[in-house]
Amino acid sequence: MNGRIGHLHCRYRIIGGRGSAGATSVMLDRLAVEDMPEAYDAALDKVFGDDPAVYVVRRVEAEPVFVPGNRLTDPRLTRIWGERLAGAVVRAIARDTDDGDKVVKFTDQAEYVAHFICDFLQGVAWERWFYGAFSALRSLSPPEALHRVLLENREQLSVVLAYLHRERSFDRVLALLDAHMCRTIWEEGLRSHSAYDPASLRPIFALALRLVDNLDLWRASRPDGEELFQGYLATTPSPPDWRDRRGLAAALFSAVSFLAARGLLSRIGRLPDEPFVARLDQSLAEFDWADSDWLRMALLELLQGGAVEKTDLPVRPAAQGPTPRQRELMSDLLTAFGENDLRLDWPAEPVTDDSAVAANALKLYAALVARAPRWADDPVATALIQQLVTAWFWLRQSQRPMEMLWRLRERDLAGALQTLPVSKRDVPAFKFATVLGDQALALLYRITSSDQRLSLASGESNDTSNASSQMARHQLIGNEQEIVPGDGQEVDDGAAGLSIETAYAGVGLLLRAVVDTRLWALVKESGCPGSETLPGLSAMLLGVGLRLGVEKTDPEPQLDPGLCRLAGLDHPVTVEQLRAVWAEASAADCWQFQSALLRIVAGQRLLQASTIHLFQVELGDGRKALVVGDETARLWPLGNVIEPDGDVAPVVARLIETWLEAAGRKPERIVADDSLAVIAALGLECDELIFAAHAESLAPSEAEEIHRAGRKALQDILRDFNQRHLNLPNADLMMDLTATILLRMWARWLRQFADSSIPYLLDNFIHRSGSVSLNEDALWVELEQKPLDIVLEMAGYTADLWLTPWLKQRRVRFQLRGA
Repeated sequence: MNGRIGHLHCRYRIIGGRGSAGATSVMLDRLAVEDMPEAYDAALDKVFGDDPAVYVVRRVEAEPVFVPGNRLTDPRLTRIWGERLAGAVVRAIARDTDDGDKVVKFTDQAEYVAHFICDFLQGVAWERWFYGAFSALRSLSPPEALHRVLLENREQLSVVLAYLHRERSFDRVLALLDAHMCRTIWEEGLRSHSAYDPASLRPIFALALRLVDNLDLWRASRPDGEELFQGYLATTPSPPDWRDRRGLAAALFSAVSFLAARGLLSRIGRLPDEPFVARLDQSLAEFDWADSDWLRMALLELLQGGAVEKTDLPVRPAAQGPTPRQRELMSDLLTAFGENDLRLDWPAEPVTDDSAVAANALKLYAALVARAPRWADDPVATALIQQLVTAWFWLRQSQRPMEMLWRLRERDLAGALQTLPVSKRDVPAFKFATVLGDQALALLYRITSSDQRLSLASGESNDTSNASSQMARHQLIGNEQEIVPGDGQEVDDGAAGLSIETAYAGVGLLLRAVVDTRLWALVKESGCPGSETLPGLSAMLLGVGLRLGVEKTDPEPQLDPGLCRLAGLDHPVTVEQLRAVWAEASAADCWQFQSALLRIVAGQRLLQASTIHLFQVELGDGRKALVVGDETARLWPLGNVIEPDGDVAPVVARLIETWLEAAGRKPERIVADDSLAVIAALGLECDELIFAAHAESLAPSEAEEIHRAGRKALQDILRDFNQRHLNLPNADLMMDLTATILLRMWARWLRQFADSSIPYLLDNFIHRSGSVSLNEDALWVELEQKPLDIVLEMAGYTADLWLTPWLKQRRVRFQLRGA
């Protein structure tokens, strides 16, 4: 508690004592200035503790009585003096809280400062007695006063700016501040307060060097490490996100990408040999603190060459993209633009430097934190906003801004920079867009469309209600229109395949989850069967795809050609061929695959493991299955078929043992169907064991209610999927549960829809027809439009998907029909 005293008037009455009264008053005056305030603060701390509220008390009178003995310097005197003065203040606050003429309360220092600024802008601040703490600003000009109060309260600056934005006062603040003042507030007030220490990148960079050493990737002798590190810092790399495994992997990859851009690394060719891949996997084993699966894909794509070989500029390698937190941040920024109708401002006078950047960065930051306070003082937010507004500044220098954006969308950074004068081709300003992909470009498009000059220069409309769709539709360069597959026009470039109409086009969206889980590796490692004409992964994708498609009837003898193409096949497959492959799968094979997938689910933090739900469900053929669910009772990663009259106890024991191994923790609670009461004798490792009754007439606990809802949802899903079964109980159950996991993993970035039921997700996102077409570079998936497609775009799910081994490393590109 900061017990600021605006004015302390002391009148002493000295009775008795030794020495002259004048000397005593001088001594007391010194104590009042030097020692008593500290005692006063300490006394207030005992009462208010960590209470952030600001109380402004107009006037307090106190008459403390001291008996100092022989020494006025006795520490007890100042302690008693401070405590009694603090007591008078506390009593005044308690007595006069509702009297605005005597006591005014603010929620915290940020609200106090923001209220002052709002009243200052209205010209009434100095008429109000409770702003005495700001009296030193009265002699300054309005711009100087605002600049000073914001910098002096930099600890609360983020919250102050958000408050001013909500009160629609921040534009008036920016109108008073000059470019230099805005720059110091942004750099010293926000970026320095939330900035990371560049030296924190040193261990990440050292690990990147060691990784390159282990892989023997140096094209020549290894350069000096410190010189390389300083060169890396000069590129102003984004701050590492220490709270996110993908963020840490991205930081490590950024360092390796820097070395590749310098031409220091050798390439591994289009198809890396098995010894190299094995060495890579062994080297990445030590990076379990990061998203090593993502890092593996990113490194392979970078080292294979591809786009990197076309230019010396730092374009985005195929497997790279935003981290989950970056994706969430960009989504919040897009929403902030839409909710506030933001417009970035360009100074009226000629601009020769980036003086317009800081003011607009402050404006965007204030809107973001007002909408999503969790980004306050987060270096990820300030770094991205700096990059975004700087890119807008350079777009302002282009006479063809929309062409520039189009080229960036196509990852043609060199072509994009050609639209700028030679002296203004600032590569770092656009590097973030090539790294973060379509969401970053949607943000740039939103800013561009809000800028009247840029919109007029491009001939574009200012209607930006759907930034991502506008960006996807903008395919113009000059007067030529790019024709893409799926527009009802045949494309014949000598390599393109014919477009295939399919009822399973929406299943293509889930290929993103296939990549996230590295499903191809799990299929291979767990020994799932396959044949020369129907590889294991294709068989898995066909089996899962059948369950997730639009059709609700028994599949035709020949599977849908579009689904076959999504599974990486260029020839038709019959249901009997698919069944013949899966007939080779033993119960052990299916269990091994489920166990491996469970570890992936746990590693990606999709699993909520504090509670386990055990369900016994009907499979429709006289058999039953035991299925284990997580705390939500709606994620079912593990199941085992129970033969008629089979003993469930050993199956339960194996389910729980496998769960514990993957989750790495003992559950607090196990909730099981009452039909499984026999397992009570197993002595399961948990703090509480609950048996949930089926009878709806009973008054269930909250845990039992969740269990009942989860059992019903699971039984309904299995009943629906049963129409697509191959009459192979173990393989069918494994593919049923795999389909639900892929759907849950895919849906987790759909914001408010992430926890929707599986039928809802299928009906509103996945169940849709369309077409697929294949050429030598990409698989095109054209989707019929649905009302919630904006949610897909905000989540980045219509962006290109890279690194698809079952498609020979082609990317998957999505197009909404008619968009």
